[in-house]
Amino acid sequence: AVVSTQSKQWYQRRVHGAEHFQHFQDAPSSPLCIGDLRPHIFKEPLVPFGPKEEVEIVRGKVKEMIKWTNWNSGGPFQTDGTFTVNGSISWEKKFCADCFWGKEDYSKDNRPTPAKLLRLSFHDCVPYLTGDGEVRGGCDGCINWSGMGHGYSGFPSNDPSYVVRDYAPVNKGDNNGLATTVAALEMLYTNKEWPLTAPALEQSLVETGKSRADLWQFAGIVALEVEIERANFACDYDYNVGNQVRLLESEEKCYFKLFKPSVFKFGRVDCIPDESKKVTDFPYEATEPESHPNNYGSAKHVVDHLKHDFNLTAREGISLMAAHATSPQFHNFRLPNKYQWPGNPYLSNMYFKYLAGTGMYRRYKGLKPRGAVSVGDPQGRPNMGTLWKVRCFSIWKSNMTENGWAGPCTWRPTNGGCNRPGEQRSKDCFDHFASDGTIVLKSGNKDKKKICETKDVQYDENRIQRYGNDEPSTAIQGCGHELTFALTYEVNLMNDFQLDEEFRPHGCNGSLDNMLWTKNSKETEAQWYRESTVNCPPNMEKYENGEALSEITVAFGEDHDVWNKAFLDGWEKMVENGYAEGELVAGPEYSWLGYSDIGSLESASYRLSSRITRKPTPPSLQMETWDL
Repeated sequence: AVVSTQSKQWYQRRVHGAEHFQHFQDAPSSPLCIGDLRPHIFKEPLVPFGPKEEVEIVRGKVKEMIKWTNWNSGGPFQTDGTFTVNGSISWEKKFCADCFWGKEDYSKDNRPTPAKLLRLSFHDCVPYLTGDGEVRGGCDGCINWSGMGHGYSGFPSNDPSYVVRDYAPVNKGDNNGLATTVAALEMLYTNKEWPLTAPALEQSLVETGKSRADLWQFAGIVALEVEIERANFACDYDYNVGNQVRLLESEEKCYFKLFKPSVFKFGRVDCIPDESKKVTDFPYEATEPESHPNNYGSAKHVVDHLKHDFNLTAREGISLMAAHATSPQFHNFRLPNKYQWPGNPYLSNMYFKYLAGTGMYRRYKGLKPRGAVSVGDPQGRPNMGTLWKVRCFSIWKSNMTENGWAGPCTWRPTNGGCNRPGEQRSKDCFDHFASDGTIVLKSGNKDKKKICETKDVQYDENRIQRYGNDEPSTAIQGCGHELTFALTYEVNLMNDFQLDEEFRPHGCNGSLDNMLWTKNSKETEAQWYRESTVNCPPNMEKYENGEALSEITVAFGEDHDVWNKAFLDGWEKMVENGYAEGELVAGPEYSWLGYSDIGSLESASYRLSSRITRKPTPPSLQMETWDL
């Protein structure tokens, strides 16, 4: 298969009338051909996506597949035959043999989402382990079933008697949680009609010779487009509490930009499973062991792993971690943990503002945060950034201490400004929008101490709250925490501490060395969790150009564009993993990242949303009401 390339062009992006040009040069003008050097476990490369009508139909099908309401009770997928008794998507509780309750495919933690497609884009490109400890392969339309369906019995019940506490510590990641997503993609791949809520293809993708691996990566592009669209939408409408980059940096910095075309390439080939090793009858089950990093390991372990397996620089690998913030809220029985990552629900550098401790306005409990105004200190400035509290569940049984437990450990961010001498936090004094668009001041039981009444509270044109009169205070305020969480390696990017062989944190100026590892009761666990925040020195582990992990984290937290560029560079490397230069071929322009919104490069404009026809009224400023 051969495709032609374009000559030099100007890439144009408009935001509210301001035009930004990036000069770039495409691939060489000579045609590129698919290479034929493939590992023996792979099928031969197939054909590109196209024509344009087919690409647009597939893009629409993927969007219907991840549309939340299609999976709800009474939704199209529950009434159109999508679910069967014995099919790959069924009514039965499955893929969850070790859970306190079963999980159906339509449950909110199993159904396909944009976040799961982003995760699949990475997991599909994880290489295989060879017998000598090296790796080979990459993106191949298959995932290994090891660990699939595992869950911690009884979690997240608050009753400790429900939680089995004799699991062994986990030392590597897996593909757990992606079973329903890949099953849905297989229906899209093999059935020209599905989903029935989108136009049908003339022939299925498998009938027209497309590879499953190319479909999975194209679906990841569609999911990334959706998340970019949502994040940019929030720059205009949800910047007071949600995507605060507009206020903390600038309006222009807030937008996720395509600084150059991000070309979708085709030619990935599907793996051929070893039928004697399979545990399912799915054609997309990989039977070779995969090289996953340990989710509970150190920052160095994860960054080194990404360098070795994906050839990602430290900046590129770390930047991709921001995709965690797009994960929806639910009780995650796989990690185990509750709720969401910090920085949710948008793909932005808000995730890194948490990790770096960059100042921000209040985000309350951090779960899909929303509010009418931005609340910081009495002068309207952001509060100091978050600190961290560690929490280790007594679920893993320790082999290092008699009758002790090992974790797993996760971290909670504090509310901004806690435990900081001289830092002041003001009360949220505005309640909701009135019908005339103004914001109602709290009163009565919502202002029992009459703070809002006596402080002459106002808000400016950006809806940032300020006290009109206030006496400065130097008192150290309390240190509550959000309900969001981060994994140990994420917090370790910024904070220097060590892990023992069961991945429990130690060090950090001694603040982690007196943890109650040998106890095993709800009371001692709660006592530990109430203790003060950790106070670690910065992680100075150095990588390319002598840049330390903590310095990279701060750079991303302080500048959205710096993170944005690194993310795109990392994404392009990730989705081509396992292929030599020239083996993948540039697809037609209409299959590239952002095409559905920017249109032709000759007259490109990145609309905030193809689904938004008018500005929402202030009372509708809630994520659940946005049809994106």
